[in-house]
Amino acid sequence: MMASIRRWKRSLNLLNLLLGVLLVYPEGGVALELLPSASEVLLNSNSNFTVVCSGWSRVTWRLPQDHQLNGVFVDSQGSSSLLKFVNVTWRNSGRYTCEEEASTQSRDINVFIPGQDPDEWFVPVGPGVVMKEAEEGTIPCVVSDPRLNVSLLERPGRMPVDGLTYEPGRGFTGRLNDTSYMCSAARGAEERQSQVYYVFSVIVPEVMEVDLSVSSSVLKQGEVLTVNCTVKDTHMVFFSWDFPRRQEIEPLTDFLPNRIRSFVNITAATVADSGVYVCTVQETKEDRKVEKNITVTVLGWYTTDTQQTHNTDTQQKHNRQ
Repeated sequence: MMASIRRWKRSLNLLNLLLGVLLVYPEGGVALELLPSASEVLLNSNSNFTVVCSGWSRVTWRLPQDHQLNGVFVDSQGSSSLLKFVNVTWRNSGRYTCEEEASTQSRDINVFIPGQDPDEWFVPVGPGVVMKEAEEGTIPCVVSDPRLNVSLLERPGRMPVDGLTYEPGRGFTGRLNDTSYMCSAARGAEERQSQVYYVFSVIVPEVMEVDLSVSSSVLKQGEVLTVNCTVKDTHMVFFSWDFPRRQEIEPLTDFLPNRIRSFVNITAATVADSGVYVCTVQETKEDRKVEKNITVTVLGWYTTDTQQTHNTDTQQKHNRQ
């Protein structure tokens, strides 16, 4: 009997060990699988293609375009997601990425559908603005045919740029200046240029400096009330306000050197403007928020009837004496 119990405990311990290995495995290994597993496929126009991404938890597809184009369909079912191409065209070319949020893992597949003429070489993947937070960035010169010879040029002099890494499904990645660029693709004697891309540096400080100030925290009715909410050294922020008459008064925004100011301006304050003024600043790149508040008191008009009555009664009493 005791031997049977010991064998049962050993089996239970082995089962727990195996379950532990299975649960921990995605942290140390590749949890995502693509079927087919090719990282690059070359398709003919008007053809169909399907790829399935499977993981340990919910998976999603990130598309190369800002919006889903005709001919591309995504069917997500929890830990599995199907990416289907139907009657594809050159516009569907680019890098498609399967992501698993729980494990922060991703798998790429580069899909290319060569265009019929040079006007269909460069794939439009978004606006011609590149925002970079560091020295490096990516110029998204995505092509429909990976066999094209693609080079990067710096405008306005069209000077060739070297030292960057080129991936046909993504573009040129490397150190970029705050200027404008364009790409050139060639095949034999034919050559085409891409759209112009404008590069801007975005400063994202580790800590947002937000200052909330008021013209006067205690003021009389009819006086001017101004509440300022200012953030420094941050280029992309969103302001939201909450204060007593928020439905009636619209805050304004000023873009100043190295700072952005949102403010509430009330030319003639009333008692109804008394209360707490809350300014929330949200940094759009890192999705960070800073909230600050300040209390304002507006003093209303008051009469001196009571004091005047007291003075009159005192004077009358004095006269009788």
